Amino acid sequence: DSAMQIFEAVKQYEAAGAIGAEIEVVPVEVAKSISERTSLIMLSMGAGTGCDAQYLFADDVLGQNRGHMPRHSKVYRNFAAEYDRLQAER
Repeated sequence: DSAMQIFEAVKQYEAAGAIGAEIEVVPVEVAKSISERTSLIMLSMGAGTGCDAQYLFADDVLGQNRGHMPRHSKVYRNFAAEYDRLQAER
C-alpha cells in the first residue's frame, strides 16, 4: 500500500509538470519500479541504484559524522579522526 502511495505521489508530480523527484529510504525494488514507470528524473537517497541518480551527504561519505552512520553510506575517508589529529597538533 505504501509503495502505491509513493507511486501515486510521483505520478501527481509528473502530471503537475515536475522534472524530477526524490525517493528517500525505500526498498530498492520499489524505487527501481517507480523509476521505470515515470518520465521524471528520479533521485535516490538511501533507496539503492534503481533510480536515475543517487546522492549522499559529504559528511556521511567523508566520515565527518560521529556515532550513527547511515546504512546506505559507504565511508571513503575518516575526516573526524583527521580533525582530531589536527586539533591535537594545533
